[in-house]
Amino acid sequence: MEPDLQELRKTSNERLLEAPGQPLGVTEIIDKKERASKLFQKGLAAYEKKDYRTALREWKLAAEQGHATAQYNLGFMYGNGLGVPKNYVYAYMWDNIAASQGDKDAAKARDLLAKEMTRPQIAEAQKLASECVKRKYKGCD
Repeated sequence: MEPDLQELRKTSNERLLEAPGQPLGVTEIIDKKERASKLFQKGLAAYEKKDYRTALREWKLAAEQGHATAQYNLGFMYGNGLGVPKNYVYAYMWDNIAASQGDKDAAKARDLLAKEMTRPQIAEAQKLASECVKRKYKGCD
């Protein structure tokens, strides 16, 4: 008698949850992505209403969940001073983080920003991006 596939998945995920320091189970990864997607959509709705502070807040929360497009959008917000003072260092940092996750538009934006920045500013932004990734996107600005 073969084991039920659903039961096997459930058992596998329970083991992952019980083992401290182990990766998240499939269900938890999906839940995290869904939460990030909902936060992103809230931010997009606020942005479309020109409520930049709310958009920034929601996208920061999504970015903390690893949502690359939210990270790219934060770069856009900082680069254009929408909801925050214009800051190319933070714009570059967020674009660099999103680019490291494969967002090609973020890579292009980062490279364009670099043309407007000094070498010390770029170095600072790269350092901030590295620290942010190490903190799993928490408290990055």
